[in-house]
Amino acid sequence: MKRIFVIFLLCVGFMNTYSQFSSFTPQAGDPSILQRSLQNLQRRKDMAVGEIANLYSLINEYRSKLPNDYELQQWYNDYTFKLIKETEEELDAGNYGNAYRLAIQYQGQLPSETNNKIAQANSKISRGSSIVYKNPIVTTNLSQMLSINSVELFYDKTIVTFSCKSIDSDCWMSINPSAYIVANGKKLLLEGYNGIVLEPSTLSFNYVGQILNFELIL
Repeated sequence: MKRIFVIFLLCVGFMNTYSQFSSFTPQAGDPSILQRSLQNLQRRKDMAVGEIANLYSLINEYRSKLPNDYELQQWYNDYTFKLIKETEEELDAGNYGNAYRLAIQYQGQLPSETNNKIAQANSKISRGSSIVYKNPIVTTNLSQMLSINSVELFYDKTIVTFSCKSIDSDCWMSINPSAYIVANGKKLLLEGYNGIVLEPSTLSFNYVGQILNFELIL
């Protein structure tokens, strides 16, 4: 009798447990958790993008301060390309924290590195001395009459020497007062001239094949 009673109790206990499990309903995940995670990820990305934009602005600011020194400008282009490449690679890989930290770090490094290079360049181009480039490379097509003989870099100015050759009996030359030259991405405005006249005046050649030299001071 006792054994039957014990078995009955076990059966009742099993049925109660089964009824509890059979009535269990899985709970859906909290959508707000995923939403907050996505918002946090977007916030980190926006912060990284913002600091990279600040780095771009700083690069452009210091580019405008560079003197007319080809080696310095080439160094700056290579240096800043490396900074941008490294930060944008981290951004593209989704490493927003690393991209943010690199952009901040490079904003701190760029001024001191660039100012040091500018000081070195200026020591080469001190007042009263100059660097001369003979027959420089020109990326813009010039008139068949015109060629650049040299570019002379001073501390505070650039002098470009041209040759102009008459190709017929009615040749003349002049320079527009608003003329400028773009050198290594930098716009150099006309500050003075020698051996040529400003428009609307003209300087005529005396014969076919005559070569006249003139200088533009920028």
